[in-house]
Amino acid sequence: MPNRIPSVSALAITALLLGASPLVQAEPAGTASDPHGSAVGNGTLEKFASAYEQVAALQQTLSQELASVQSEQEATTLQRETQQQMIEAVQESGLSVEQYNGVASALGSDPALRARFEAMVDSAPPRP
Repeated sequence: MPNRIPSVSALAITALLLGASPLVQAEPAGTASDPHGSAVGNGTLEKFASAYEQVAALQQTLSQELASVQSEQEATTLQRETQQQMIEAVQESGLSVEQYNGVASALGSDPALRARFEAMVDSAPPRP
């Protein structure tokens, strides 16, 4: 089975592709809202995981399509269209782009959150 866990760099690239700087209004670790040390709740993390799978698939398709473009203009158009599709995928998951980018950023700096995310992705059934 291929590794479905994204690397931190893949998450950062995804955040950059969505065109917004990561914005997190995170509470200090260990607050009453989250005794596990992360300001990202399981519901938000589940939405992120769902959106990430869709965004990663779009990103992979974009990479393949960019290999066959004939002009810079065609590449730019393709990137813009894919970026819009990524934004829609994130929003359809129930997150804003800012929330998605915030979780992506937090995954890179919060080992406990990353472990929760990996456990969630590992336990999810593969998508067809």
